[in-house]
Amino acid sequence: MLRDEASTEAQQLLLTALRSTRGLGMTESALRRMTDLSPSLFQEAMQALMATKQVVVSQNDGHKKHTEYHLVQQQRQVLTEGPLSPLAVTALARLHNRAEGARAISKTLEVELNLVQSALNELEAAGQVSRSQVGMLVIYRGTSSR
Repeated sequence: MLRDEASTEAQQLLLTALRSTRGLGMTESALRRMTDLSPSLFQEAMQALMATKQVVVSQNDGHKKHTEYHLVQQQRQVLTEGPLSPLAVTALARLHNRAEGARAISKTLEVELNLVQSALNELEAAGQVSRSQVGMLVIYRGTSSR
């Protein structure tokens, strides 16, 4: 039972750390430094957060490949006002007929990955796409809503 309490406390620490990023992702090493969690407790808590869809993983390769953890935005209605960015509209058009990851969309559209990720976050906040996780890969799909 003590381990359950430690895991719950670790989950809260991780959520607090991710909230402090204001939508940006954090690597495991940055999160572990910020929370001072052991590798095993970090993995246990992060798996629980991903299982409850509070946190998702994305790959970013600006210059180096690394994994980032992102807090799932729960406030969709706040970001649904106003028109979508041109890149978001283009990404959404690709996702109406297929499901793809951010890296594949970035490569196809020849746009930097961080810009594509921002557009996908915009679409998700507007309820235009949904994301699911397959292993370490995040897949985006267009939703049936307008």
